[in-house]
Amino acid sequence: GMSLNFVFRCQIENMDDPIEESYAISDICDGIMNCENNADELGCPGRFYCSTNETVSWIDESRVCDQKRDCTNGKDECAGCIMDGLASSEFLVQSKLITVLTSFLGLSTIIINIVVALKTLHSSQNSKAAQIDTLLRLLICFYDLLMGIYLLLMMVAGIVLRFKGDYCQFDKEWRASLHCMMLGIIFSLSSHGSLLVIGIMGIVRCIKCTMGSSVELSKRKVMIVTAVVSLLNLIHAIVPTLPVHQIQNVFRTSMNLVAVQRNPFISTQKGPDMIEHVRKIHGHYFENSSSTDISKILADLRHANITSDDTIFDVIDIGYYGNTPLCIYNIFKMQNSYQLYKVFYCIAVSTLLIVISAAYIIIVIEAKRSRRRVGPDNNDNTTQLALKVSLMIISQLVSWVSFMAAVIHFSWISNSPPPAKTFEIF
Repeated sequence: GMSLNFVFRCQIENMDDPIEESYAISDICDGIMNCENNADELGCPGRFYCSTNETVSWIDESRVCDQKRDCTNGKDECAGCIMDGLASSEFLVQSKLITVLTSFLGLSTIIINIVVALKTLHSSQNSKAAQIDTLLRLLICFYDLLMGIYLLLMMVAGIVLRFKGDYCQFDKEWRASLHCMMLGIIFSLSSHGSLLVIGIMGIVRCIKCTMGSSVELSKRKVMIVTAVVSLLNLIHAIVPTLPVHQIQNVFRTSMNLVAVQRNPFISTQKGPDMIEHVRKIHGHYFENSSSTDISKILADLRHANITSDDTIFDVIDIGYYGNTPLCIYNIFKMQNSYQLYKVFYCIAVSTLLIVISAAYIIIVIEAKRSRRRVGPDNNDNTTQLALKVSLMIISQLVSWVSFMAAVIHFSWISNSPPPAKTFEIF
């Protein structure tokens, strides 16, 4: 009979003295690189190649776009993957129009609030009521200024990340970064701070309007209340970022092992099986430990010197503000540990909005009554100002109510996570 020897030839290019290597057909795509130029392991079906250079690195195609970075360069999460929210695989904010408008809005907000604050400082402050009002207006300017800074810095971050490469390659690192955390704190301080100060201003004005000259407001007491509320707002913004296991278990977005492929203990595991397997490894090396906290378990394994490579259990820990690429706290989060906080948050914000709306409605009613008694000339400006402020508060109420309705719908009615874009739009 005739014997046929099928072979695969490796042609080494760009050499003065070309050499041919020959290997059996069975050596092609067997996971072992035989050719010097790795030609026998290129273009194999069912594989996704992490790079096109001479170093061949691949993963199974099923691992592409699974929101877990398997390739060192993150290419498996960039290959046409659809990202949540306003981000794309290339840009932190996909829409150039939104980027331009947001940058303009951020810069305008900063300039306008600085101008308003300077005018407020130079306005007449003859009475205690005027001094209190000036203090509160300055605080609102400060918190709105923070929002302008947040918007501008976020767009700058998007440009910087784009210069470094496709955004998807840095997504997890960005959301786990100190920069993202600081931007999230600024956003939380601004969005809640301005609402709280508007609430205090509404209550103060309501008391002054209804009680008239019979009640002398204590500037000191108002300042103390404002300081306490501002401190609570700061604590509320910072607490979710504290490196305490119990706190992080409530607010953490996710933990991602960065060396899954080269970790011999878990390289074949996926999803929940991987976490369970990590717990079993921990139980084997730490028999006397009863810890179930995955962050504590991983910290133990990193310091246990199990192998010569002490980085195989390194993680990217994405905190509270890294839930979206825009570094905004996400009240839509679905973790069971987060439900109690979510309920408290919704009740607190709803109560605050009701109090603010009620206060300004009372101010408008009292202003109209006073106008009938005294005449239109003396109180017309006051009435118009109260009406404008009330309309502003009502518009905020509509926004916040629709936002919380969405939270209730996704959290307790549909019981399914909303698209990230839902929260970013709000």
